[in-house]
Amino acid sequence: MSASDHGRAPRAYLVVRDRNPLLRVEARPGHLRSMAAPPEGWVPPSHPFVDASSMDPVSEDELRTVLEASTSFADFTARLIAAGCDLMSASNDTWDLPPARRLYVDGRVVGAVWAQAGQFASLDWQPDGDADVYPHALVTAYAPGLADALHGAVAATRTLAELEDVLAGLGATYSPGC
Repeated sequence: MSASDHGRAPRAYLVVRDRNPLLRVEARPGHLRSMAAPPEGWVPPSHPFVDASSMDPVSEDELRTVLEASTSFADFTARLIAAGCDLMSASNDTWDLPPARRLYVDGRVVGAVWAQAGQFASLDWQPDGDADVYPHALVTAYAPGLADALHGAVAATRTLAELEDVLAGLGATYSPGC
């Protein structure tokens, strides 16, 4: 991650909870698509700052409520995290997804780690294409001030155990794994 690397535009994430993908969302004006079969002639509603497709019909009402309370994409992602959801780059595989382990620094959620290969991303930056994919961990940084440190940690390590040691050295603790 560097100042000259603008990353992917628009950023695209999967919203997950308890190993289940709930929503695919892009940080751009677009439409809201449900998993429910629409009536004939129905057009998905437009939205000023997200383009989203539901992946879980059971959670649609809850996610819509969170979105309606949000004033921006950043506010939406913060509210999702506060509601117990985690976000990962949409280019990651969600088949047989392991549980997310949330990272905390000083009692604040700063990111999430999955014990599977995947792409590093932050809520402000996402690499183009398949760049920054690591074989030992999928990491998303939620705290802008720690994104470079988390990216450096996953890039400098080769195993999940090494990454955990480096993160502990940064003062990060994990939520218990599911």
